[in-house]
Amino acid sequence: MWLVRGIASVIFGVLTIVNPGASIAALVVLYGIYALADGAFLLGFAFFGDGPKAPYVVRGLISIAAGVLTFLYPGLTATSLYILIGVWAIAAGVMEIVAAISPETIDSTPEKTSPPRLASFLSEIAAAISMTPAAMAHTPMRM
Repeated sequence: MWLVRGIASVIFGVLTIVNPGASIAALVVLYGIYALADGAFLLGFAFFGDGPKAPYVVRGLISIAAGVLTFLYPGLTATSLYILIGVWAIAAGVMEIVAAISPETIDSTPEKTSPPRLASFLSEIAAAISMTPAAMAHTPMRM
């Protein structure tokens, strides 16, 4: 299962970075809807739940603000999301592939694997991806 998830994640990440226009509008809309719904649910928890209210109210208002800003500035949101999601998907996919084929994971659960040793490798991937022509073409500031 880890191998399939890892391969799918890497493919999704590469496609997102190489051809962002194909999926970015859907990602922006889904993120905006998610942020608004998350904020609404958090405010609901604040007003109808037990315990401290302030953390739910603050987080709910921040989430709603993020959702509103998503729809007010879809271009900025699109640029940010496609870079973030692409880098995340590739990093997660590489880690899942390594977890699937690593001898130490045969006897252990995913919680017992050691992803920290991949940190250097994954940060190099993220840095390389952020400097690709596709990423640089959509950033507000070019070098």
